[in-house]
Amino acid sequence: MNNIEKRKIDREYATSHALEKCYLSECGIPYTYVKLVDGSTVWKYEKTEALALALAKFWKANNRKYK
Repeated sequence: MNNIEKRKIDREYATSHALEKCYLSECGIPYTYVKLVDGSTVWKYEKTEALALALAKFWKANNRKYK
C-alpha cells in the first residue's frame, strides 16, 4: 500500500474562524456539528459544491485579512 492509499479522506470541512462561520450561515450553509479542539471552537461542514463556491467567494473577498 502506498501513502495515497493509506490516507483517510476527510469528508468534512472544518473552520475555527467565527467570521467564516457567520458568512457560511448567511449563505444558508449550516454546520454539521461543533466541537472543541484544544480550547478552540471548530465548526464542521459537509463538503458540498455550495460550500466550495461560498468558500471561494469568502476567501477572495477576505484574502488580505488572513495573510
